Amino acid sequence: IATVFTCARVLSESVMILPLELRQRLTGGGSRRAAEHPAFSLLHDLPNPEMTAAEVRQTAMGHLAQWGNAYLQKIPDNAGRWMELWPLRPDRMEVNRGPDGELLYRYRNN
Repeated sequence: IATVFTCARVLSESVMILPLELRQRLTGGGSRRAAEHPAFSLLHDLPNPEMTAAEVRQTAMGHLAQWGNAYLQKIPDNAGRWMELWPLRPDRMEVNRGPDGELLYRYRNN
């Protein structure tokens, strides 16, 4: 078990130190930097008041390595703009498909 946790730690610490570049696909092919995208500052700078962007990426990669999935909750302001991103524990998430084929997420707080 120690080996599994060590591997998860190495993966998550490696992802944490990588630079983040958010890109937008262009219609004619190729891509460009998307610094004006609403998610850019949250993913690149400060996703929430308690964690740095690197810590959120590290946590998400750790969840992915240990649980096979990672979830981030988007907290919007009154205008619907993303204001914060918070990691959610994958073992508390239930994902189902609704009658229309849309994914439905249910999170347990405890």
